[in-house]
Parts: sequence; structure tokens; C-alpha cells
Amino acid sequence: MNGDTDVHPHPPTGPGDHRLRRRARPRRLWRIRVRGRRGDGDRRCHRHDRDHRGRRRRRLRRRPGDPHRLLRRGRDEGRRGRRCRLVGDLRHGGRGAGRLRPQPGVAQGFAANSAPDIFYVGTEAFAGLAANGSIQPYVDQLANKDSFYPTLIESFTYDGTPYCAPKDFSTLALVINDDLWSAAGLTEADYPTDWAGLQSVAEKLSAGGTTALTFGPEWHRMGAFMAQAGGALVEDSAAVVDSPANVEGLTYVKSLMEAGLVKYPADIGAGWGGEAFGTQAAAMTIEGNWVVGALQNDYPDVPYTVVELPAGPVGKGTLQFTNCWGIAADSDSSAEAINLVEFLTSDEQQMTFAKEFGVMPSVSTVADQWAAEFPEQAAFIAGAEYAQGVPPVEGVSDVLADFNAQLETLATSDPGTILTSVQGNLEAILP
Repeated sequence: MNGDTDVHPHPPTGPGDHRLRRRARPRRLWRIRVRGRRGDGDRRCHRHDRDHRGRRRRRLRRRPGDPHRLLRRGRDEGRRGRRCRLVGDLRHGGRGAGRLRPQPGVAQGFAANSAPDIFYVGTEAFAGLAANGSIQPYVDQLANKDSFYPTLIESFTYDGTPYCAPKDFSTLALVINDDLWSAAGLTEADYPTDWAGLQSVAEKLSAGGTTALTFGPEWHRMGAFMAQAGGALVEDSAAVVDSPANVEGLTYVKSLMEAGLVKYPADIGAGWGGEAFGTQAAAMTIEGNWVVGALQNDYPDVPYTVVELPAGPVGKGTLQFTNCWGIAADSDSSAEAINLVEFLTSDEQQMTFAKEFGVMPSVSTVADQWAAEFPEQAAFIAGAEYAQGVPPVEGVSDVLADFNAQLETLATSDPGTILTSVQGNLEAILP
């Protein structure tokens, strides 16, 4: 990279992460500046008095640590003289998710043929960048190419060619409030392992008036139930959104809603599942390992346990969220960039990032080491073996944005009708 590379924080899957940008003035080769700390508290701000979809006004208040949301501080406003502006959702593009794009500087760099050598690429932006030739496929040149989880490589494979190395990743798991669990007369032996068990414990947890389970109104949560029923969005390059398995998965979720066992965070006064769980408005939530830092920083007195999501009729299922190290196709420092990616994804560096920033390594070679270092999060890494990711299809973010919008009314809608609509949208963008 000719000594002109720097690293700047821009967290796609966890706090304190960084991205590489080309600098005009010379700098030491591979100089890394990382701001932030383990956990999410370094990215706390205030929320507007209106939520990011403009639907309801709320008093300005401190936003809980939520590392999957990219917040940009604006002019002074609100308590402590700061205002936050939501400019993107780093897990999946947010609930208007189709508008998540590479940072303006990166996009402008492509247009001006001066893109950074290395930058983050999210799953929903990947296919478009691969299709228009903005990024180069280099995974096969890495000495550690066989160390990555296969499901992560699939997320960054376009037209049969693996392109970029996964940086780190997250999976979904079930987070349980230990105090509320015990108060309901439940023990470790009652941790749910299937749908029937989940409904059973939810009924006991809700007996005292507490919401049993909460998660966001989006495929990026409910898609796990579809996977547990044997469903998916794409199989063998064909859309299968309206499959009987997916209908079964959403129908089960709807039944929990109708029984009052599941409520969306907004319905219990929270902005996301971690906040609802942290304020103890809900006894359980389905979130990724980013919730660990949020609870540590904002709700340190809430005891909790993380377990794998219950299996469905077909078996276990969860979703994964990740980003990769993209290398510009026209980079004049490709060799150096590839060497740097190989270094950053080495076993040693992956564990260093995990310890410093709370992320999960994208290489399976340190899975046991990571689980031993963070035994309370073992359920997250276990999900890597059966997780599903966002299909690498150009335009999929717009399809998922519409899907999420329809899922907001799942409790009063027909699951089959929703899935049929999304099926048509996905078919329209598949090659």
C-alpha cells in the first residue's frame, strides 16, 4: 500500500472496528489507529425525538449501546449537548435497509477511480460491488483460505467465485434473564431446545405480566424460525421464500404473538431487543453477540444466560451477519493489501480482535479457543455450524426492506400472503 494506508473506526459488526483508507501523505506501512474499547458504550448517543422511521416522537434520551447501528453525532441538542443521526444499520441495513451503501467516501472513490485499497463490504452491498467489477476476488490467494467458516465464504461468493475474506461475524441466540427465569420457577433443565419447549417456558414467564420474548419486526430475527422449519430465501439460485417451511416458521411466530407471548420492542417501550431486555420489560430476547457489550455497559446489573435458539421441526437454525475485507479492483497495491488481509485474519490477530472488541473470529481454527475465552457466549459460536446468511444477490437489501415492513403487521396478517409478495420481489432480481 506504498506506506499510505491508515485505519479508521467504522464498526460493521462490533465496536472499535476499523477500515483502511488511502491517505494523500505518506505514513508508516500498515499503521493502525483504533479508537474505542471492548463493549458498546463508546458509541452511545442520544436519539432524536422521532424514531428513525419518523413514526413516533420520544423524549431525547440516552441511546443504549447498540453496535449494529451506525450513529453520527450532529450539532448540539438534547442532554449533554449531543444529537445522534442514524445513517445506517450495520447488521443488515436497518428497517429501510435497502438504503445502506458503502460510506460516501468509498462510493465517491470508485466513481473517481481513487477508491481505498481496503474497506468493509457488507453482505447486502457485496453482490452489487462484485457485479460491477469494483472489487477483486482474492480469497483463493490467501494461505488461510480454508480456515474460514464455509457459510461465511458463501456470503461473499458471486457467480461461483469467492471474493473477499470475512472479517468477523455474529449469530443469533436466545438471551434469558436469570432472575425472571428463577422467579417463574424455571431451572437450567428448562432451557428450551425445541419450539414446544419455547412456548412452554414463555407461558410461565408471562404469567406474572412480563413479556416473555421480544425481538425486532424483521427477517433478520424471524428468519431464524424459518430456518428452523427448513426454510431459506434462496436455494440453488432460485427464490424459495413462499415455501411451506417458511410459512410454517412465520405461522409459529404469529401464534406466539396471538398468545401474547411475543411482542416487538416498540410495543413495550424500547428501541430494540437489547433495550427491552435490559430494562426487564421482556424476560427473553433474540439478539446477536453485540448484545453482550450493550448489557455490560448499560445494564450491568441484569444477570443473564445465552443459549442456542431452540430447534424447529427440521432442526437447529439461526442467522449470521458479517462483513468482509474488500479490495478495490483497480488498487495499485493489491499484493500488499492481500498480505495485510492475511495478517488481519490470522489466528493470532482474530483472537486479539475478539479480546479487544468483543467480535467473533471468522476462522474456525480458533473456535475452541474463543469459546474457552468467552464461555458465557459459547452459544453464539455454536450457531456458526448451521447459520444462514443474507443471499449474495444484487438488490437483496431492497427486497428485505420490503419484507421487514410487511413483518411489522405479522400479528394481523397472513404469513403466506407476505411470503408470496416477497417471493415475487426476490424472483425479479435473481439472474
